[in-house]
Amino acid sequence: MRSGTAIFHVGLFGNDYGSENAGMVSPTGREFDLATAEGKCRLIYVRGRDNAARHPQMRAVVEYLEERQLIRSGPFDAVPCTKATLEHLDPERMAWFLRTARATRRFPIAPDASSHDLLEHLNLLDDGVFPRRQEDVAPVDTDDHSFV
Repeated sequence: MRSGTAIFHVGLFGNDYGSENAGMVSPTGREFDLATAEGKCRLIYVRGRDNAARHPQMRAVVEYLEERQLIRSGPFDAVPCTKATLEHLDPERMAWFLRTARATRRFPIAPDASSHDLLEHLNLLDDGVFPRRQEDVAPVDTDDHSFV
């Protein structure tokens, strides 16, 4: 089992765990472990929300990811990056955004607005702090699909 030249690993987790080897690890688990060891970006899609319906090993994996707040739900661009700080934002790109938005959409914020004012207007602050909390993201009906 090799990930070879793959840039990232995509895993699909559902209710079943799969056949386990002597170490109690399924092929999916071994692929994930290999991708981790090789430093690959891992995108894991978890189907369903009923943890009780999962095989005990799969339930343990999903609970592990949930406990570490690694499972995100909803549209990619609506989920906050919890480790981001204001220092990660490029002032030049923010100024470009302001110029472009004002020219094309009549964006109401002044071109010389502060980063705080821009983020506040875009509802990206939580009580004046960046980033906003996960629970403040508008819920989206993703039915049976979540991503890590």
